[in-house]
Amino acid sequence: MKNKKIFIAWAAAITATLSCSSPESDGRKAAQLYIDAENASFEYCMSEYTKLIEDFNPLDFTSRAEVSGKIKEISDNAEQLKAEKILAAQEFYNEKSSKYLTNMKKNAEFMYAFKVYKEVNRSDSPDMIPLLRCIDSLRLTIIPLKPDLNKIKQDLVGRKISGMKDGYLGSNWYWITDDCSQIKEAYVTYEDFSGSIYVCDMHLKLQAGRGAYEADIKAHYRLGDGDDWQLDMIESKSIDLVRTGLYDNCITSRRTGWTGEYEVEFTNSCDAPLAVGGQVKYEYRDGWKKFCIIVNGNSSECIGGLFFGSIADYRIDFVERP
Repeated sequence: MKNKKIFIAWAAAITATLSCSSPESDGRKAAQLYIDAENASFEYCMSEYTKLIEDFNPLDFTSRAEVSGKIKEISDNAEQLKAEKILAAQEFYNEKSSKYLTNMKKNAEFMYAFKVYKEVNRSDSPDMIPLLRCIDSLRLTIIPLKPDLNKIKQDLVGRKISGMKDGYLGSNWYWITDDCSQIKEAYVTYEDFSGSIYVCDMHLKLQAGRGAYEADIKAHYRLGDGDDWQLDMIESKSIDLVRTGLYDNCITSRRTGWTGEYEVEFTNSCDAPLAVGGQVKYEYRDGWKKFCIIVNGNSSECIGGLFFGSIADYRIDFVERP
């Protein structure tokens, strides 16, 4: 009986000794918790990326952006998992380190064990680049829906629609859309949709101030490696003021001068600037040429002049607010 009691006491002492923590063991455990937090994040990403690749079906996605969003979701979840585990590791670290604050020797042993163990046992982050490249290749197999009118309107903001060389406004004139609200009407008249290229002809009605303009353009879209269609360029086909006939009586005109120096004077009897558009026939050039001139309120402007600018005949096609 006496031997039995001695054995039990001996076993209890051994158990107590084995379970008793030390600065070194506490330091190593704290370091391991930080290492586990890093590894958990990597392992989660590797597992989820692999699952996404194995289960990938282009028909499950309506856009490439959804795939990019899924990658971000996995990354965010991994960061959240890591943050939670690091918080637990920090709590363990604070709890254990506080035990040795009053003992410089044990505190030094704890800190040394923590730093060395963490440095020696830190795992290299796995190479996830091949997985991400594979996912990106799968993402590119998705062809998004063609651009709708709302997207096209947004894409036209900041883009330039130029006047035509043989138009009333001339090739040096242009319109830039500052806001979608300036596009009053828009519809597609023709479209060509093939693979990674989308081209459409459009008719637009534009208005920023008093005057309104009608324009015809060709919009060129490319898909490329991005998530959605990108407006590559626009071709200006035509742009002219919308004719209302409201201001015809505000402008009077007359041809003045003599052979080789004829010009046309336009006088605005209203107090608002007006755009006068028409055609002129020059004395020493064949054919008719379109023009458009802005005449400020209650003032006059002239076109024509010496030699090749001398005007033999003219006509006014419209008077409108610019």
